[in-house]
Amino acid sequence: MPTVIEQMTAAQKENINTTVALAGIAASTAEKALDLNVAAIKSAMSTATENGKAIAEAKDVQGITAMQSQFAQPAFEALATYLKDSYEILTEAQNEFGKIVESKMTEVNKIIVSGLDQAEKNAPAGSDMAVAAMKSAIAAANQTYDAFAKAGKQVQEVTSATVNTTVRQAPAKKKAAA
Repeated sequence: MPTVIEQMTAAQKENINTTVALAGIAASTAEKALDLNVAAIKSAMSTATENGKAIAEAKDVQGITAMQSQFAQPAFEALATYLKDSYEILTEAQNEFGKIVESKMTEVNKIIVSGLDQAEKNAPAGSDMAVAAMKSAIAAANQTYDAFAKAGKQVQEVTSATVNTTVRQAPAKKKAAA
C-alpha cells in the first residue's frame, strides 16, 4: 500500500498534468478565436474599402442608396458566419473542459468510495449505517451531477441546432424581404 507521501506526490503530479491540459485547451481556444477575429477584421477592412470605392464612384444619391442596400446582405451573412464560428470555437472548448472535469469527478468518486470502504472495514461496530448513509449521499450527488450534465448537453444541442438553423435561414429571410 502506498504511503501518504507517495499518494500526495502522485496527486500533485496528476494536478499538474490536469492544469497543463486545461491551459493547453485555453491556449488553443484563444488561438482559434484570435485567428477568427483577425480574418474577420481583414475581411471587413477589404469589404469596407471596396464599398467605399464603389460609393465614391456613384453618380447620384439614388446610386448610393442602391449600393448601400446591396452591401447589407453580404455584411449580414459575414456577421452570421462569424457568430456561428465563434459559437463553434466556444462549444468545442466547453466540451474539452467538460471531458476533463467529468474524468476528474470519476476519479474523485472512486477515491471517496475506496476511502469509505476502508473506513467501513476499520470502523467500530454499529457505524456501518453511517458509512452506508455517506455512500448513499455520494450516489445521490453523482445522480444529480449526471442529470445536470445530461441537461447541459441537451441545452447545448438545442442551442447549436438553433444557431445553425438561424444562420442558414436568416439570409434567405433577408433576401425574401428585399
